[in-house]
Amino acid sequence: MEARYKTITIHLSDEDQTYVVESRVTGRHILEGNEEGVVCHMVDPSKAETIANLLNNYQNGGGRL
Repeated sequence: MEARYKTITIHLSDEDQTYVVESRVTGRHILEGNEEGVVCHMVDPSKAETIANLLNNYQNGGGRL
């Protein structure tokens, strides 16, 4: 099954920022200010993988967002 969502962590000089994004999005897109395909910026990065997995399982099961 295709993973349509993933997590990205961007390392900035003084912090890490974690996002749940569509699979086509790269860190460069986010750094350039392109938010197309960004699902959310995670306040609690420990939950990012859970959210990406839930989205992938939902879509792979035939659900549509």
